[in-house]
Amino acid sequence: MRLAITGAYGSGKSTLVRAAAERFGLRSSPLPAMQNPLGIEKPATHCTPAQLVELTVRRLVDRSDQEHGTHTVSDGSLVHDWVFAKTLLLHGTDPQVRPAPTIAGRGLVDGLLEPTRRAIRASLGIRYDVVVHLPVEFPMDEERPPVTEAFRARSDEYLAEELAAAGIRPHVLRGSVGDRLDQLHDLIVADATRAHGRRHLTHSPT
Repeated sequence: MRLAITGAYGSGKSTLVRAAAERFGLRSSPLPAMQNPLGIEKPATHCTPAQLVELTVRRLVDRSDQEHGTHTVSDGSLVHDWVFAKTLLLHGTDPQVRPAPTIAGRGLVDGLLEPTRRAIRASLGIRYDVVVHLPVEFPMDEERPPVTEAFRARSDEYLAEELAAAGIRPHVLRGSVGDRLDQLHDLIVADATRAHGRRHLTHSPT
């Protein structure tokens, strides 16, 4: 069982990942922060386009290591960091200031990020057994968050587009952590039932 919990920055993914790992006995390894290209102390929001690509590829490697095997729960998905980098390149940290993508931004996304997108899409559709999505329901609780609410909304739109393009229709979980865990429990039980049915059909005599 491979579970991916998707959502925009600050939607509660990490909190739910920890709770789901404990409740359902799934393996989860925290990913290092998306920062410090080439060892330079710098957050992703302050990086150059080339540095953003480096951080995106690095996170793909980290995710591949973390998601290896079964019985895992992932904080995000293979496409998450790509979407984060795309939103930064097109709009900066605040899409209200730059609502329409610039020609330069489009060129950077098409030229620098598109090859990684093709590689991601090739495996995204078969990577996870259950994909859930946490909508933006609560404001960010950081005193000085690195991105704006408009950034979260726009990146959520791009994420939905990428998941749909990969043929993934995530289950939307709403409410408190407890509410989301209960909804997740039902999805995990349903997935286990389907998996049992497939095994039964495979081993049934013809």
